[in-house]
Amino acid sequence: MALWLKTAGVFTGAVVLMVVAAPLGCHYINDQMQLGVVPRDLHVHRILYEKTYVQGFGLPGDNDVGMYVFELPEQAARAIASGGPSYVEDLNAFPDKQPWYGSWEETPAMPQVWCCRDFTTAIVPPVAIRDFLDRSGHSVTPEEDRILSDIDRALTTPGNYYANGKGSSRLILAPAQRRAYYVYNG
Repeated sequence: MALWLKTAGVFTGAVVLMVVAAPLGCHYINDQMQLGVVPRDLHVHRILYEKTYVQGFGLPGDNDVGMYVFELPEQAARAIASGGPSYVEDLNAFPDKQPWYGSWEETPAMPQVWCCRDFTTAIVPPVAIRDFLDRSGHSVTPEEDRILSDIDRALTTPGNYYANGKGSSRLILAPAQRRAYYVYNG
């Protein structure tokens, strides 16, 4: 009987540990995947905001739209601001450093390069992150509206940088805001 009670206690402890540890482990893995979209040399460790919208069932051809906001460490922000284009280009210097981004562009972003241009008219719209994300009717919370405005400001203010990533993604580095914004659509 005593052996059974000891075994039951160990079993119960193991089940409780798995119930508590599994979500924490999944959260850690999810955070590491999200942090993986920022070049390692920036030493970003903090996710400030994340939002994803999925249209469909997660199958090929379905549409994922989202954004992450990361805090740039003070040292990285200073390095970007002082090093300028040569510093951000060096983030892609070694192919084994993931993630890979195309060439970095300095802001302000040109609308026809950044996103959407209506080629049926001569009017080039201003750069707006909402156009890239194509919200598809999703309501925007006040917090999200503020973040989208911060991204728009980063894209239209000199001294920031952006690059195209894999798929339909962009990474924007805003050293004055101490933020890195990752947006994707598709």
